[in-house]
Amino acid sequence: MNDRTTSVWTRTSRTVCMYRHEGYVYDMGCYGAGGSTGVLPILNDELTSFRLV
Repeated sequence: MNDRTTSVWTRTSRTVCMYRHEGYVYDMGCYGAGGSTGVLPILNDELTSFRLV
């Protein structure tokens, strides 16, 4: 995911959370169901994992 994510669009009924380290460590933010947002460049370079909650 690192250097590959430029935006988030959650097209499910669940929330997606992004993390700086593998194993879901260091929460970088969660985005609600049906929402979308651009990801700041600093997050783009640090994102390692994500999961639906």
